[in-house]
Amino acid sequence: VDSDDEVDKRTRYKFITEELFEKETDDFMIPGMTVNFDYEEFHPNHQKDIIEKAERFISGWFKKAFNENSFELADYFVLPDRRTMSRKDMVDHLHHIFDAFKTFKDDKYEITEAKFQLNDNGGLGHAEGVIKYTATLENGEDIEFNGPFKLYMSYDDQYWGIFHIVFPGFTY
Repeated sequence: VDSDDEVDKRTRYKFITEELFEKETDDFMIPGMTVNFDYEEFHPNHQKDIIEKAERFISGWFKKAFNENSFELADYFVLPDRRTMSRKDMVDHLHHIFDAFKTFKDDKYEITEAKFQLNDNGGLGHAEGVIKYTATLENGEDIEFNGPFKLYMSYDDQYWGIFHIVFPGFTY
């Protein structure tokens, strides 16, 4: 059984003896294979997941490293005019933005809030904070971006995904 360090031993023990032992699984033992369970699959830490998705987005921004398999991004984005855009189209859009800049440097950020609300169909959440970085244009000119950011997320199929972006240097 795997779990975060945040889950104490008593909670792990209670989970194993009172919940996991009650779960039925298929018996398909293959020599040399082990069966693993993740505590968070049974008891998700939504706030932590939202923060991790936000950090992946910020890291991907500075590395210019988004692609169609960037699962911090939702399948569809809601634009300010309420139209939608597919993940593939958003990745293409991000790459167009990145093409204007040679590099990003001197980046600093702080996530100041991560909240969520669940319902029967999934949930909505966000991560917000402040960010500062310098973008260098192809001609060598530096442009400083700083200010608040907010990444809106939806919870579908047990995963959080960013579906709307408010971020210095990003435009739809």
